[in-house]
Amino acid sequence: MLIDAITLATGAFLGGMGRAWLSTHLRSPWGTLVANAAATFLLGVVFDAPLADWLLLVLGTGIAGALSTWSTLAKEIAASLQDKNWRLAALTLGSNLCVGALAWWAGAVVF
Repeated sequence: MLIDAITLATGAFLGGMGRAWLSTHLRSPWGTLVANAAATFLLGVVFDAPLADWLLLVLGTGIAGALSTWSTLAKEIAASLQDKNWRLAALTLGSNLCVGALAWWAGAVVF
């Protein structure tokens, strides 16, 4: 149990560092899109992969969970809607959904 917690925390730390790097180097909404696409790609890779439980924990739950930023996506869409910028809200939502689906598929197919 303690080993699982340490494994998960290590993955979450790595994913969080990746997310922090993206948010400082890419402006919103691009950082959000790239973070979500990378996390979803990683989930596609590990989805059917014959990996050990600890590796699934660190990659799928830890890194991908901390890297993805769906709450930031919701905040960005809500801000666009409050500004009555319907096109930006739709584009932000649509691009994250489409790119995410393609990223998951690519991860699942490639690996």
